[in-house]
Amino acid sequence: MERNRKRTMWLIYGGGLLLVFVLHRILPPRHWLWIILPAYFLYAPFILKRDLGKFGLSFREWKGGLRDFLIASLIIFPPYAIGFKYFWVFFMGKPFVPAFNGSLSNIVLSQLFYVGLPEEFFYRGYIQGILRESGDKFYFEILGCKITRAILITSILFAIGHFVIDFNPARFSVFFPALLFGCLKERRNDLTASV
Repeated sequence: MERNRKRTMWLIYGGGLLLVFVLHRILPPRHWLWIILPAYFLYAPFILKRDLGKFGLSFREWKGGLRDFLIASLIIFPPYAIGFKYFWVFFMGKPFVPAFNGSLSNIVLSQLFYVGLPEEFFYRGYIQGILRESGDKFYFEILGCKITRAILITSILFAIGHFVIDFNPARFSVFFPALLFGCLKERRNDLTASV
């Protein structure tokens, strides 16, 4: 049974990679058919008819998850923003001009419902959940976060999923925030903080 569950997970993940690869090559940005990708990430795991609470989609701990998100953001975002600016200016040799393309509310809503929820449900909820159920082991601890095999493998798969967009090695950098997202999800078995 466990082997079938993992095999199904790998097939669904492979289908997601193929979908990401194909859509990025045939569709222009902001085409209405882009809705296929978040729909796949949200509904492919539903095929299994599993308890969604196991995937962290119960939102019973949403208040604690929101608190975890705010604390993690306050700790991580300021040094990240400063580091990103100086990396962009000194190593990339380009001016750093933060800008929004569109209204802030549209950006927040699209990132939340079109990117955040589907990706987190698929990777941290579904894939990390299946890997955790199949005998997760503790590896090491970073700043109080226990990095397990499930978190590590899910973060690698998340990075590969971003790499196939345009085969740019810089896309692998999402591995590091993925570790944090995995820890935030495991802390309460809730996707609020990582979404």
